[in-house]
Amino acid sequence: MNNRLEIPEDVDILICCGDCTRDDMSDEEIIDFLKWYTQLPGRYKIFVPGNHDMLFETEPEMARLHFPTSVTLLEDCGVIIDDIYFFGVTCRPWRFENSEYDLPKEVDFLITHAPAKGHLDNNTGCEILKQMIDEGKPKYYIFGHIHELGLQQEVTPDTTYLNVSYYNQLLHHYTMHESLELENSGRR
Repeated sequence: MNNRLEIPEDVDILICCGDCTRDDMSDEEIIDFLKWYTQLPGRYKIFVPGNHDMLFETEPEMARLHFPTSVTLLEDCGVIIDDIYFFGVTCRPWRFENSEYDLPKEVDFLITHAPAKGHLDNNTGCEILKQMIDEGKPKYYIFGHIHELGLQQEVTPDTTYLNVSYYNQLLHHYTMHESLELENSGRR
């Protein structure tokens, strides 16, 4: 369904918050997704796996083998691109049940699949992730997973929360590009 997305030609950085597969345990869907994703415009491409990307749970080494150098896979690590710090946390719904995790300081964009508790989460978000955000205060927090609240944002004094899920829009045959504009929000 991702091939229905219309990506503007002038994009600099693409971020995918997971679910590039449909619970497929094979690597074919990841390969198909990456063929599509690498052909999109944008100088940089970031990917954080979601709960449907089961190969990252069952055979993570095999899943990682397919990633070309043009796509940055973020799982509990970060990357600095043009002086902007992106950090991806492996937050599929079941991953944080008994975990402790510290978010590095000075993160500009925190990226996960599942949401933190209390913001665009339908009361299903992760409390540990909420604590990480409260303490680390990333400027932006990008996630998906809660499809019915996709393409919405909440702004707090410290962090802008962005649910970037397009699933429902694609499911209902929306292919017109919609974006959450960050340039005019006054935050960087």
